[in-house]
Amino acid sequence: MYSSKKPPMTLLPKAPGLTLEEVAIDAEMVSLSVESTCPSAACPLCTQKTARLHSRYLRTLADLPWGGCSVRLSLRVRRFRSLRSECPRKIFAERLPSVVEPYARKTTRLHEILELFGFALGGEGGTRLLRRLGMKASPSTLLRYVRGSAEVAYSQPHAVGIDDWAFRRGHRYGTMIVDLERHAVIRTETESPEEDNATCFSAGSLTPKRPRIWYERQLEASRGRHERIVEQWRNIRRLHLAGADVHDIAKRLGVSRESVYRYRRMEEPPEPVRFRHKKRVLDPYVPYILRRWGEGCRNGTKLYREVREQGYAYGASNVARLVAELRRAGVGSGGSANDRTQGGVLLPDKATVPTARQAAALLLKRTQKLTVDQKAYLVRLGTLDKALADAYRLTQEFAKMVRRLEGEKLDWWLEEADASEAAVMRRFAKGLKKDLAAVRAGLTESWSSGPVEGFIHKLKLIKRSMYGRASFALLRSRVLGAS
Repeated sequence: MYSSKKPPMTLLPKAPGLTLEEVAIDAEMVSLSVESTCPSAACPLCTQKTARLHSRYLRTLADLPWGGCSVRLSLRVRRFRSLRSECPRKIFAERLPSVVEPYARKTTRLHEILELFGFALGGEGGTRLLRRLGMKASPSTLLRYVRGSAEVAYSQPHAVGIDDWAFRRGHRYGTMIVDLERHAVIRTETESPEEDNATCFSAGSLTPKRPRIWYERQLEASRGRHERIVEQWRNIRRLHLAGADVHDIAKRLGVSRESVYRYRRMEEPPEPVRFRHKKRVLDPYVPYILRRWGEGCRNGTKLYREVREQGYAYGASNVARLVAELRRAGVGSGGSANDRTQGGVLLPDKATVPTARQAAALLLKRTQKLTVDQKAYLVRLGTLDKALADAYRLTQEFAKMVRRLEGEKLDWWLEEADASEAAVMRRFAKGLKKDLAAVRAGLTESWSSGPVEGFIHKLKLIKRSMYGRASFALLRSRVLGAS
């Protein structure tokens, strides 16, 4: 062990009247003996300064490491007598707020570093890294520092962004409020789907109660469909057990005979259906049909018989639909080399006919960026369907309002959308009217919700780094501290 008297004080906490008496260094620990030499101290209750010394006592503190070695601070603190007889505190210990808080076992600067580690890495991750750096703290200690940190007081914001996020999808949702000027999270709160679907702000605060109820609406619609199916099953079973035949049951209930055949044998009500995408039964045989079509075979019945011999076990209507698509596409005998299919639908000669998603993208694309073929395609669509022409015109006008922040044109656009033949635009306009003030602000102000989306992404990252086991209070503290 190396021991020295009164070495330089450059690595001690900055505090007036703090004197280093001795330092001892061994392989794992640096021990410092420090004493306060201020001539007087103020009473924490009456704030009266006094120099009447009562006694001394020793406090053992953990401090920032030196070169990866832990540092232990032996701080000799004095007790003083109060000068005021009416003060309830007759004897008090001197306070050193820049060095250590009352009753604390760690220095103030070490506490601040541990708090930062807790905000950035959480409990377990922060503890592992601190151990490598020569500092010791349990995960519970780091999380306690995070929970006990003081919240930053923000002045009244001029522009805020609000968005919802799922703490647990379908069960619990939250709302985040971001100051768009400072790019900082002001508040994040949670709410349950059972709360009232109203957007309200409490007086003097920015705490919205804006639950996400779309999931509940989907569940309600799904339950309604299933209840109708169960009721249909009960009626079919009742008539079937009464002796009615399939034709009479289908005619009386207004359902298909396939439904009657399916439900009359079921002794228990049908389970809710979980729809999922399935491959077409004809997909394995499409390459063969295309090859035979390229060879000149145009007889749908013959093609159906040929694929039946190869194992196709379904009806001829699927083959007939594919043959009809081939005829509508105008594929000749030499087209099989360049033809392609998508989802069982043939597109000829590396077709210029776009998919539904590609067509929607063309409607949104700026006119000056369209190619000649794309412009011609859009003109043909507008000629064939007046509703599509209205949809394209209104889409372009709305996109211009968004790019140029021309919110003053919103009322005119809504009138045009209501008078158009495009049902989708009428529905879109109806949805905009439900939150017209917010839509008008979005088309007029230069603020963006991008920072809000970024902070929600950070919130999800922090939540997943805690493996979903943390409470909302801890998640809220880490999000506010990280911003």
